[in-house]
Amino acid sequence: YYLDVDFDPYTGKYYPVLYLNDYWNLLADYYPINNTLDKLNLTLTIAPIQLWKWQMYISQNLRQSWYGNLLGDEENDEDQDTIKRALVETNPYLLAMTMIVSLVHTVFELLAFKNDIQFWRTRKSLEGLSVRSVFFNIFQSFIVLLYVFDNETNTMVRVSVFIGILIELWKVPKVLNFQRLPNETWFGIIPKYKYVYKQSYQDTATSNYDQIAFKYLSWLLFPCVLGYACYLLMYHEQKSWYSFCLSTIYGFLLTFGFIMMTPQLFIN
Repeated sequence: YYLDVDFDPYTGKYYPVLYLNDYWNLLADYYPINNTLDKLNLTLTIAPIQLWKWQMYISQNLRQSWYGNLLGDEENDEDQDTIKRALVETNPYLLAMTMIVSLVHTVFELLAFKNDIQFWRTRKSLEGLSVRSVFFNIFQSFIVLLYVFDNETNTMVRVSVFIGILIELWKVPKVLNFQRLPNETWFGIIPKYKYVYKQSYQDTATSNYDQIAFKYLSWLLFPCVLGYACYLLMYHEQKSWYSFCLSTIYGFLLTFGFIMMTPQLFIN
């Protein structure tokens, strides 16, 4: 692109900028040029463009290069085509509503993070709380994180999931006490630790109820997971065994996630 603006030193006027605008070209618009192509139909349109539109197109082109330089991961053309197709083919009112809903969802998610941190930071006793649900939430968040990386989800979703798993890991010292074992190490270097539940959790009936709830819950979950895995294996195409395992666990957690409230409801 010819982006430099040249000014006439005598008149002070500038020569027009020549910009090749291919922003709205999708991957479906391209096809390879090889020996089998006898004739190439090429349409070239020359037209003026408003300054604000030109600046917008330039910023979008530069954003992709900056994105790759800063994060080391460039957006692929398919992701960009998805956005362009949504802007071109979607009704403007529906598109505006989608953006509003996405913004509201982000705000609610941040408020949920804030309230969760505030609740656990001020909590002094674990009586009445399902501690095992904390560890299950860590497992669930870890599976979701692996799933979004395996499916190359956009960066905002990855950041949100990563923040969620950090919050869940932050809760671990709130429910466990770690004690170093004297004169015991791994490989002669790494010290060994043991963990015990907080006294406020052990000294009440909460621990017993929590254990009973997860025991009955496991009897229900394992057959459901097995059946869901067989269904995916028989009726859905999988790109690898790793993706199949992730999709099975993620899909099950997404579908039956409400069951995870059972231990807390049982304790209540």
